[in-house]
Amino acid sequence: MDTDKTRLKLALDNYNKEKKLNRKNKAYFASLDTFKNTFKEFKDSFNNKKETKAIGKSILDSLLSEVKNEAKLAKNSALSSANLKEYDFYIHLNQVYKFLYKLVKSNYAKLMYFDFETGKTFRDNLLNYATTYFVSKFSDSSSW
Repeated sequence: MDTDKTRLKLALDNYNKEKKLNRKNKAYFASLDTFKNTFKEFKDSFNNKKETKAIGKSILDSLLSEVKNEAKLAKNSALSSANLKEYDFYIHLNQVYKFLYKLVKSNYAKLMYFDFETGKTFRDNLLNYATTYFVSKFSDSSSW
């Protein structure tokens, strides 16, 4: 488990270094920012009772499209990466996006129709599913 945490930390450090220095992959990082903004907009719509389910659905469809594109970009970046650490990071990122896509797609109804009265949001549901998945997926270092 410690090895997994170390590798993830190295990957995230590498990501932050690349973004901060802005040396390469400008299109990739711009796309990642777009994805994060779409994701935030999607979460915000579920935290706002005035939003309709139709608007939420269009944002969800947009999110799924972004996740799919990000998975492709991460895979392509991995294939063209110059070193093993970078390859590792992009392959991991690809797995994360593929997981997010499957998660949102397979739990579409659960994520769309939550109970406003209990305060359960998309974020709550996603965190529950993601935590369960990552604990089981990455408790074994061979998953990397």
